[in-house]
Amino acid sequence: WFAALKAGHTFVTSGPMIEFTVNGQLPGSAIEAHAGDTLHIKATASGDSVLPEFLEVVEQGAVIRSAPAARSKKSLSLEFDIPVRNSSWIAARCSGAHTTAVYIQVGKERFWNRKQVAPLIAKRLSQLDEIDALAQATIPVTHRGNWDNPEAFTNGWPELQQQVKSARAAYRDLLREHERDREGADPGSR
Repeated sequence: WFAALKAGHTFVTSGPMIEFTVNGQLPGSAIEAHAGDTLHIKATASGDSVLPEFLEVVEQGAVIRSAPAARSKKSLSLEFDIPVRNSSWIAARCSGAHTTAVYIQVGKERFWNRKQVAPLIAKRLSQLDEIDALAQATIPVTHRGNWDNPEAFTNGWPELQQQVKSARAAYRDLLREHERDREGADPGSR
């Protein structure tokens, strides 16, 4: 059980059970593939007292197949093939349950969703700007503790500022890598 948990062969649920494989591999697995390979996907959601209302297979957050519930069914299933285009992650979800992803590795490509990288990095950089702005803010004292203790905040500011600087540099490196990756990417890639 601990080995399976450590390997990511998991799902979370508030009732329904969910089973999911990609090329026979469980959630948490990594599959080495080449562009043009075929992935065989199987997903089943079931429940006795909590019936699944839908079943979806998602790739990088986007639904690629779905099955709506039928009132009399205690389980929903999907089985289909898709072509590999680039590195990606695929998971299954239903009402009340979600699996860990299966990671598809093509060469050394990252698993990121190219359309989402720039907006997500912009959001993170904006959040770092908000943290920088805290240095100028007056922190009201309402409780005892470091979370609203101006002296503790002032004393910890140099370390926090260094961490913000490191995070900002890491995000900018990722953005540069993404831009290089995008320049060499297939326009039809996901």
